[in-house]
Amino acid sequence: MDRMWPVLMLLLATTMVLPPVLLFAPRVAMAWPIRYGLAALPAIYTGVGWQLGAIAASRLACLGGIKNLHTCTVSGTDVTTLVEYGLFMMIPAIFLAMPLSAFLLLNTLRKQMRARRW
Repeated sequence: MDRMWPVLMLLLATTMVLPPVLLFAPRVAMAWPIRYGLAALPAIYTGVGWQLGAIAASRLACLGGIKNLHTCTVSGTDVTTLVEYGLFMMIPAIFLAMPLSAFLLLNTLRKQMRARRW
């Protein structure tokens, strides 16, 4: 299960980098709801991951504390890595994803208002 960390970190990096790249690309045509969804994606991914990790840590009878989590099992399968990743998501959620999503959402709103010529 520890081999999943590089894949999960790559998924996090993709979620943080891809929306700004697509939203600031000059020749990418997307509908406004898709633009808003892309803008909110970093905050949604990290926020939901963080909350699922917190819920799983309390409901799966994980042993140890927050810093030495172990033996989180579901039907005999150890899911400690996924719970740790979910709890780790709090850091990028608060410091990176939420400010990034707020900026992207406001910028998308500005672009939409300019397109409508209010």
